[in-house]
Amino acid sequence: MPNAPGRRRAPAHYRRAPRRKSYAGPQTPGPQSHADEARSELDHALAAAAELPQPRPVTFGELGLDDRIVRALAARDITVPFAIQARALPDAMAGRDVLGRAETGSGKTLAFGLPMLSRVAAIAGRPRAKAPRGLVLVPTRELAEQLAGVLRPLGRCVGLLVTTVYGGCRSAARSTDSAAASISWSPRQAG
Repeated sequence: MPNAPGRRRAPAHYRRAPRRKSYAGPQTPGPQSHADEARSELDHALAAAAELPQPRPVTFGELGLDDRIVRALAARDITVPFAIQARALPDAMAGRDVLGRAETGSGKTLAFGLPMLSRVAAIAGRPRAKAPRGLVLVPTRELAEQLAGVLRPLGRCVGLLVTTVYGGCRSAARSTDSAAASISWSPRQAG
């Protein structure tokens, strides 16, 4: 069939094969997929964690954060960690993987950002040029900017630069500082 005037047809190897209908009859429910099983296990683990008693009130200093970060938080009248921070910080400071789920405004950004800044600040020696020492991946440019806005002043107090890298805009409009210690990157927007 000839193409309409002004339209080009994709080469054959780019075209999709036609969909074939399955006449196998109704599908019987099979075993759960691995993703469903993992999600179910995660939901059970998170539900069990939510049922634990609230952690005892502690200070950020008792959780092992760098003293400069503790002072910067105190200057902002942030002295007692929220529940997710009190639960996540000890494991994150020990270098263990942490997974947390909480409502908006519950302190998740600081729950993962503070240990990262504190641990990166404690690394001895001079960093290699143009080599980030921390990386945060987020789905959108707006979230990358929001996280960087929260972590940038805290990083500055320990001598670290926090910047963002994302695509979809002019190069001059985005941060491209090669001395960044921590980067928030949006993979959907990069390119």
